[in-house]
Amino acid sequence: MHCWGLYHRRYGLSEAISIAGAPSEHSAAVETMLAGERGRQQRLKALLRADLRSAPWVENEALFPCYKLFEFCDTLALWWHATHYALRVPVAFAHVPGADGTDIAVGVVPTGPHTARVSPYPFWPPAVELRCEMRAVHPAMEDAGFARRLAASQWREDRLLLTP
Repeated sequence: MHCWGLYHRRYGLSEAISIAGAPSEHSAAVETMLAGERGRQQRLKALLRADLRSAPWVENEALFPCYKLFEFCDTLALWWHATHYALRVPVAFAHVPGADGTDIAVGVVPTGPHTARVSPYPFWPPAVELRCEMRAVHPAMEDAGFARRLAASQWREDRLLLTP
């Protein structure tokens, strides 16, 4: 769902990304890949529906809140990793499923290089530290040499402390 959703405005939840942004020289390959993803989704749903224990998992009432939670985690990770901490700005993540079944917007405000305040706060315990092994590279206007720069960079642990 994630891969297909990235090319289809996250199933209508975002205006940020769509298949229209794919380079025209790659459109046939993208369409083939997306058709394969849809077929895989259908096969997996059929397998899950065949078992009474997992059948409810693929109904939209259960599936879409899980998809929305995944997308919240994905976009939070992109906010954290794709922007240098000095350039991060407050952001609101829309369409996060709330406890009562309605969607809410979760705001994230950077408070330091490795800290951010979240409201409403969706986690337990009162502070959550996210950790990730990563290699950082400086952005460039062109991709030339990117693989070499990435391979030459050192692994390090990055962390982000989320608080209410």
